[in-house]
Amino acid sequence: MASEGARPPEPAGEGRPLRVVALARYGRRGASSRLRFYQYGPLLAAAGIRLEVLPLLSDTYLERRYAGRGRLGPALAGAARRLGALAGRARRADLLWIEQEVLPWVPAAWELACLPRGIPWVVDCDDAIFHRYDAHPHPLVRRLLGHKIDRLMARAALVTAGNAYLAARARRAGAPRVAVVPTVVDLARYPPPAGEQRRAGPAVIGWVGSPATEHYLLAIGDSLRRVCRRTGARLHLVGASPALAAAFPDVAVAVIPWREEDEVAQIGRFDVGIMPLADTPWERGKCGYKLIQYMACGLPVVASPVGVNPALVGGDAGFLAAGAEEWERHLEALVADPELRRRMGAAGRARVEREYALSRQAPRLAALLRRCRRGRGATLAGGGLSWAARPWLPPRRRPCRKCRSRGRTRAPGAQGRAVRARRERHRSPRRSFARPWQSIWPPSVPPSAGAIVPISPCAWWPTTASFAAPPGTTPSGGRSASGCGGFRRRTWVCSPTSTQPFGRRWRSPSSPPSPSPPPARPSPPGWPP
Repeated sequence: MASEGARPPEPAGEGRPLRVVALARYGRRGASSRLRFYQYGPLLAAAGIRLEVLPLLSDTYLERRYAGRGRLGPALAGAARRLGALAGRARRADLLWIEQEVLPWVPAAWELACLPRGIPWVVDCDDAIFHRYDAHPHPLVRRLLGHKIDRLMARAALVTAGNAYLAARARRAGAPRVAVVPTVVDLARYPPPAGEQRRAGPAVIGWVGSPATEHYLLAIGDSLRRVCRRTGARLHLVGASPALAAAFPDVAVAVIPWREEDEVAQIGRFDVGIMPLADTPWERGKCGYKLIQYMACGLPVVASPVGVNPALVGGDAGFLAAGAEEWERHLEALVADPELRRRMGAAGRARVEREYALSRQAPRLAALLRRCRRGRGATLAGGGLSWAARPWLPPRRRPCRKCRSRGRTRAPGAQGRAVRARRERHRSPRRSFARPWQSIWPPSVPPSAGAIVPISPCAWWPTTASFAAPPGTTPSGGRSASGCGGFRRRTWVCSPTSTQPFGRRWRSPSSPPSPSPPPARPSPPGWPP
């Protein structure tokens, strides 16, 4: 008996909300899931979209990860929850919204098989998660999982990318629709700064992150120590591990635990926000959330010129530092000049209000999700939009049942009917190929004499039709052992003298000519007469 969870969803009509199930990676403790999914819930509900977020990994997993403890148990429990969600609540949705991948470290074929059939999905990518697989040091991982994210994006109805680097990867993977949706902040939680009420005392250089990203801070540790010693500035590290304070001796450093409730208040105590990064493919996929937070609080920033950071800073909201000397020079300039800090902080706040505010991006995201809903004009099959509903893509290639080759094109729908009609005409004994070699070489480039020209698996010739070999060629070998549906694959050997015709059966160059050769046909342009 079929379960309630296996029942296909009703078509989303205008009279009820669009039901979207978000397969997030983390709970609210994870910054990516909190910013890309959870914070959109109220505004999407106001737009008629009911969002249900189902995280893969719990907050316990992140706590164990940051503490350096084993996390295999929470990971296995999360995988079990995800499989249960795919078999239950995900099947009653109108649209699936996937954060990066469905199941980490699982091949794409298994991942796609777990998705419910008949429901389109949207892939959200705010990190270069694909480099975890295609740049893995182990060759087996690269071979099995190197293209798993690409395959998921290629079959998605939409890919929302956090920056241009991620969007370019999605387009190369074959995603039919790609939209750049930057990471945003809710300005209701970030009140405008009051510049005239700035507290007195030493300036504070601040950083927000997690134990997983504090190694970026250690890369500029020497520069920070020298700046703090020369200027007397203090260092506030929000979300770092307590052991990080030992890396900054003789510096007034405060390591503050991260909590969502007072995160904005802690950032408000900074005078300068920093975001160091390494210049590698993984960091180029970062979306600059720290910079957006600093700028929303009206702070000037100093950041590495990597990924989306140059577009965020823009030259008027802070400085870009590529080396230790530039880090020291820019930080000292901001610490010594309060007016420069105020001016750059105001420019950054204005940029966030224009482009990186939740109220700006939520209506656009709602419109994108509604375009992916199950509608009258969209045919759904096998998970995601079918190829008939995406005419801009080439027809799918399915393996032939007899020869197991992917050379023949078998397309469903109208394209498939046209292909089948063409084959029926070719099988008819009253028709024949006039110039079959035109599908192998361009007409203007004849084959050179003596060249062995194999016909590709895409070229299949009828056994019931009689046709002549190209001028200057002779058929080589005997009868082909492989065939498919009345079609046979052949090989020609070009010769400067032989023009022997042939019919259904192949003849070797030494066999006598046919007593009744077929009438000559005109040669294509570029071929010898």
